[in-house]
Amino acid sequence: DRVDLRWVGGHGSHKQHQKPAPRSTLSMWKFDNMLVSCLLVASSFLLLSSNAFSLRLDTTPTTRSRSSISTATTAPDPSSVKTSAKNGLLQLLNEGGDDICSSPLLDEPLADLAQCYERDNIDARTSMNPSYNGYWSNAGPLAFQGREGFNVRGQPLYPLSKLTMGQVKTVLSDDVICTVKRMTQNVNFVEPNKAPLPIIPDSMKEAVHAHPERLRTSFLDTHFSIDEFNVNGVLRMESYTFPNPATPNRYDTWFLQGQVLCSTQDTDPDGWKAVFGSEVQQLPSRNGLLRRLGLRRKRKPSGLVEDKSLSYSLGKPAAAHQTVIYMDQDIRVSIGNRGTRIIVTKEDDDDKNTVGQ
Repeated sequence: DRVDLRWVGGHGSHKQHQKPAPRSTLSMWKFDNMLVSCLLVASSFLLLSSNAFSLRLDTTPTTRSRSSISTATTAPDPSSVKTSAKNGLLQLLNEGGDDICSSPLLDEPLADLAQCYERDNIDARTSMNPSYNGYWSNAGPLAFQGREGFNVRGQPLYPLSKLTMGQVKTVLSDDVICTVKRMTQNVNFVEPNKAPLPIIPDSMKEAVHAHPERLRTSFLDTHFSIDEFNVNGVLRMESYTFPNPATPNRYDTWFLQGQVLCSTQDTDPDGWKAVFGSEVQQLPSRNGLLRRLGLRRKRKPSGLVEDKSLSYSLGKPAAAHQTVIYMDQDIRVSIGNRGTRIIVTKEDDDDKNTVGQ
């Protein structure tokens, strides 16, 4: 480039000025710079694309593997959840404890089982497999109102009056304390046209008469002993149960009568007589509980002497209900009308106690 020195101003100083290059030369220089820039950008893009493609090839298998592991962790197999919750529940029940059925330790497995039951869309009122019928036994220590502690074997102790709703009176001055060994329930359909329908609560009459084939008998047996007198027997409450027509998984039950059955093979006859006497004891008419429930004692002359049994009937059905939250071929979990957890396991017919059949 040519450089001219020119006088600037009138003070004798001079500055160096650069003459602009010809237009053709400047345009060519700009074009060359743009071309170089484009080539640099293009090569950089190709280089980055190549590295990204290579990185993607290397990491794709690892990403898929981790994704599958994450999916398996967050969404486990429903059947495994049910099996794990059921096994955990049975283990906790077997390990026992004074109030295991009402313990918070059971909250998690019971919630998992209830969720599985709801997901499977099973309604215990209509489902025949698994069936509500069968012979069931309590799966854990009993915990209901009136308990007075435990014996040395960890079995709960209850007053006899609590177990019989005040219906059985002994000849002793004090209430008898019973050891409750277990409770069982035997549920079966009532055979149609074989016997007249039982006393039915007014609220259930329409539904029962519309579908008598759904009516079931339910025998609730409390296997007990009075260790002080070497007495063993079964307190039986006879009731009927019917699927509630409006509430899913709910069964309504009404109790009508009961019996005190003696286990003659392991009971001292003198001990039984010392507790229950040689005649059926009449309940006092001033018993307020009986008047409110409309209960009455069924008199059986000399029945106590002949077969060592007591029986009573309820003039008015005593109603209750339970809602099934989980049931399969082995176990049934339900909530009673007072919020009590009822956990029972199904047994074979061979496991039945002869007194409770």
